[in-house]
Amino acid sequence: MPWPFKREETDATEALAKQIFATHEAWERRIDSAARSEPTRVVLLSAAAGATVAFGAHAAMLQEEISGAGGASGYSDPVARFVRTLRDRRAIEAAYRVVTWALVSEYAAHFWPEDHEQEIGKCEIVFGFQNLYEESAVAYGQPAPPTASDDEKLERMYDLLKATLYGMISAALDEPVEPEDDAINDHMDEWVEQFEAGIEAGAERMEDLAPEGMD
Repeated sequence: MPWPFKREETDATEALAKQIFATHEAWERRIDSAARSEPTRVVLLSAAAGATVAFGAHAAMLQEEISGAGGASGYSDPVARFVRTLRDRRAIEAAYRVVTWALVSEYAAHFWPEDHEQEIGKCEIVFGFQNLYEESAVAYGQPAPPTASDDEKLERMYDLLKATLYGMISAALDEPVEPEDDAINDHMDEWVEQFEAGIEAGAERMEDLAPEGMD
């Protein structure tokens, strides 16, 4: 799995990395023990792995950016407030879960476009929903219609990415973020790259878990 954090012991993101990986390990144990079908287990484990990369990289980037600007204490925009929450395990897990559910929905849309809702339901039994932001991420990850054009498919993916970015910040803050916030939108390009890296990392994990593919 790609490493989304710097390795230096003095890195400001060290505490964040430890929290994310501790959460990930707990999730893996829970998924392994609770998943009733192999496809459900594979999708959840792969999505969690991909979210480790996407969320971890983005949160670490923002943490370093704010730290380099003198710290988050003097800023009131939602991005700076989000960075301040990254000291709290509840906030970290809440944001991390939104990204995980977005990837669950994306993988389910790829493998089971005609049974997306049913497969999401199987994942819900194991992982559960804890807030509306997770459910919104799943909704935006629904498969595009078979007749969708390339532009419509790109629009779907962009909407999923944006809903996930706003959702993870809102979940961490435990309050909805106003739409079209400049401080958040300024980081969309980085988030697109990080989410795509998460999709790839999850796909690598999926190949390890199910080398013959899934039906």
